Amino acid sequence: MPLTYLVDGYNVLHREPRFRGLLRHDLETARDALAEHVAAFCMASHDSVKLVFDGQGRQPETLTAPGADPRFEIIYSPGKHTADTVIERLVYTAPKRSNVVVVTSDNGLRGLCRGLGAFSMAPESFLTTVREARNRAASFQEQRQHKGSLSELEDRLDPSALRALRNLRKRLDE
Repeated sequence: MPLTYLVDGYNVLHREPRFRGLLRHDLETARDALAEHVAAFCMASHDSVKLVFDGQGRQPETLTAPGADPRFEIIYSPGKHTADTVIERLVYTAPKRSNVVVVTSDNGLRGLCRGLGAFSMAPESFLTTVREARNRAASFQEQRQHKGSLSELEDRLDPSALRALRNLRKRLDE
């Protein structure tokens, strides 16, 4: 069953050295880099991610880029509400809370969400999960390109069995 990750965006940005460096120079660039990183994870894992940021004077909005994976959303909290408040509400209204993973280092939010039936994950663990999923997807893509036009059955065969079948085909063709 696919999971839904509710990610406290600024919390994660401050936990990853690469994003922290970007944060020092340009907040928007750091947010965009995190969004790109997480969107690729959605495509690789088939899980959903709602990346939640404090609105801080922005219009409350939910963003999805045209042509982007519909399982990935960026949410800015409305008015004086925080990202934590939005995440709490999303957990509370989730139809199946056992499929929800809250990503934050805020112990109070983690405890509250666990009490509601969701799981919680530290930002560092989430970033590791994202990297691993992206690496698996890249490795799979590389294998598919390398193997060319092999059918799915040939992909699953042991190399010695594949050689035996090719030898058999060669003898039958002669």
